[in-house]
Amino acid sequence: MATEFSPAPKEALGLVERLAEKHGLDELRIGVLMRDEAAVVKGREVWAKAYKPPAWAPAFGLDYDLLVELAANKWNVLDRHQREALVDFALCHVQSEKDRFKMVAPDIQAFSSNLQEYGLWYPAAHIGSSTFEEARQAQMPGVARKGSVEAVKKEFADGMGKIGLDDVTFEATEGGLVISASKGDA
Repeated sequence: MATEFSPAPKEALGLVERLAEKHGLDELRIGVLMRDEAAVVKGREVWAKAYKPPAWAPAFGLDYDLLVELAANKWNVLDRHQREALVDFALCHVQSEKDRFKMVAPDIQAFSSNLQEYGLWYPAAHIGSSTFEEARQAQMPGVARKGSVEAVKKEFADGMGKIGLDDVTFEATEGGLVISASKGDA
């Protein structure tokens, strides 16, 4: 069964808008959409992701710098705090640099079994957590937004499912963004 996409609800738009400003992404045109179920990539569910629109997106009337995709089946069972954390996690993959932005991998990678047995044993884990907290508190009040955040058009969301975008994955690596595609469950 093909994945179904739909425009995002107002709560999601508000969170993306507020958190985009926090991350210095407030000049970007951001489209937000829901997919009916979380994607599964390398055996793990992807509850949310942020990515640059594919090159063919303008053919569907898509005029965004960035897309934020949320899994409705996960979103609907999260409380407000968890929803905010989910959107923030997706936007952490986007790094603003002057007049540009780029997709980045998480600063810290870990295996739950290793963390359960040894805790945050490596120095970078502690440095990273304090750096994130300092960055969160260093927001610049009074700076006006220049970009926009909106739900994607229903026609675009419908078109994504029709062309099999549910089988496309975007992965940030040290070398850049890797896009993988396959058609159906063949």
